Amino acid sequence: MDDLADDAARFIAQNASGPVHFVGLSMGGMTAQALAARHPASVRSICIANSASHYGEGAKALWQTRVDTVRALGMEAIAEGALQRWFTPEFRDDVQGRERVNDLRRVLLSTEAKPYAEACLAVANIALDEGNRTITCPTLVIAGGRDEATPPALSEAIAAAIPGAQLQRLNAAHLSAVEQPKLFAALLEAFYQP
Repeated sequence: MDDLADDAARFIAQNASGPVHFVGLSMGGMTAQALAARHPASVRSICIANSASHYGEGAKALWQTRVDTVRALGMEAIAEGALQRWFTPEFRDDVQGRERVNDLRRVLLSTEAKPYAEACLAVANIALDEGNRTITCPTLVIAGGRDEATPPALSEAIAAAIPGAQLQRLNAAHLSAVEQPKLFAALLEAFYQP
């Protein structure tokens, strides 16, 4: 995550005229946490959606199982399980939702196994709690009320660790910005209001 945060800080320095509002979902939310702690001058605010700041040993074991499965059997072996965790059944059954799920299934299946496995290991070993206590920029944490991949308790822990952080919930699973795009955008708009 530190490498991703450093890459993001370099990108911001090269492409923005000043600090940015950084929105990250899942692994992007982990990057947001590390970025705000390591490079506070790069961000005006952060939004951490459907994310975690650490994992216990049980969750790390599940991540290792996913890594081992992908390395042995490829992306096809984990795709359906991932999509079930990422979206609620109602969204997967809805006509428009099904189209989005199918789009993301194609993206997931086209992802190379080796970098995906390495990303899973990076996620499994995050340790962002200490850095979170040093974050001073305005912070919005969005939890998916039905998120099995990063349950709401993980979002609550992030919000509790970051001074002044706001916590909001959406009726969504893991990819809340895909499942509830209008409500997700509305939360951001309200957060950015002076």
